[in-house]
Parts: sequence; C-alpha cells; structure tokens
Amino acid sequence: MLNPIKNTSRIKLINVFFIAIIGFYDKIISMKTPLNTLSDLNECIKRIDRTRDKSLISLIAGSGIYIDEIRMLTLNDISNDFSSLQTTGKRPRQLIISEFAKPLLKQWILEKPKTSHDKLFFSLTGNLAPLSQRGIDNIIRKWADTIAIDFNYQKLRTFTPEIQSNKTNQEFPSNTNHANHSNHEKKIVITRLIPLIALVIVVVKRLLK
Repeated sequence: MLNPIKNTSRIKLINVFFIAIIGFYDKIISMKTPLNTLSDLNECIKRIDRTRDKSLISLIAGSGIYIDEIRMLTLNDISNDFSSLQTTGKRPRQLIISEFAKPLLKQWILEKPKTSHDKLFFSLTGNLAPLSQRGIDNIIRKWADTIAIDFNYQKLRTFTPEIQSNKTNQEFPSNTNHANHSNHEKKIVITRLIPLIALVIVVVKRLLK
C-alpha cells in the first residue's frame, strides 16, 4: 500500500516538474530559425507586412548600404533606372541596387506618404520624422522577433555579394518554396522536442516507481 504522505510528495514533485517543462517548451518554441540562405531571406521578406520595412531590409541586403547611409537617403540619390544609388556624408560612394531590391524599392516610393522632408525612409506615425540609426535597427530587430527568424543588420549585409552575383535570383520564391520552408520549420521544432519528450518519460517513470 502506498504511503499517502510519500504519494502526495510525488504528486507535488511531478507538478513542479511539469511546470518547469512547460517553461522550457515555451523557450524551445520561441527559438528563432537561422537566416542562412537566400531562400531564407526571401521567406523573411515575404512574411513582413509593411512595404517600407520590406524595402528597407531588401535594400540593405541587396546593396550593402550602411545604416548611417540609408537614413540619409533621398529620392534624388536613386538613379532614374533604379540601378544604383549615391550615398552622402564624409565618404560618399555609389552602390549597385540589385534586382532583388528594385521591385520593393519602387513599390515603397509609389506608396510612401508625402512628408515635409526629402528622406526616403521615415517613421509611419506622428510627424513622419526621418528614421534614426536606432530606429532602423529597431525595425530590423522587431521583425526578427515577430517572424522568429534570427537576423540583424550585419547578417543582412553578408548576403550582398551573393545577391549581386546571382543574376537569376529576380523573384521571391513560389508558394511551393513557402510550403517547404514551413515544413522545414516544423521539422526543426519536432527535432528540438524529441529529447524533451524522452526526458519527460524517463523522469515520470522514476517518480511513479
């Protein structure tokens, strides 16, 4: 016959264990998918629902522009055919705008609200003030958290050489690729959960002995 006191202690211990497991599970689920390939980058941009932010992120990745350069960018800095841009500041330079970034840049220029200044990227609330370096960085971090993909400004710029050399990478992936990416994410979650499930089974068996 089971000792009631010992049995109650086991139940309490099991409850504490499962609370800890739930917290651990939440952390696993919230882990971000790494951004490793152009397909990942395309998927990342597809899941962003603001034209400004799509354009901002694709332009960083597709041209290699620095944050302090992009915040100063104006429409006059973009060539008529959208093939290049001219930065300003202490070290002005001309950058190629890849085919990857052109469509979203054009779309943003068409959609952007009128402002009292000439900056290309600006806040969409309040007085539509030009974005600061921190503001741009916050946008990137916000989307990394929202869509659970691990990327930042530095990571985006690592794609520039590959994007500019990949002349065939003109369009975003098809729905099939989107489905494949979703399946890949599910496999990652399942893979992370297998050791956790095994641990739960082992511990519960020991506690119930």
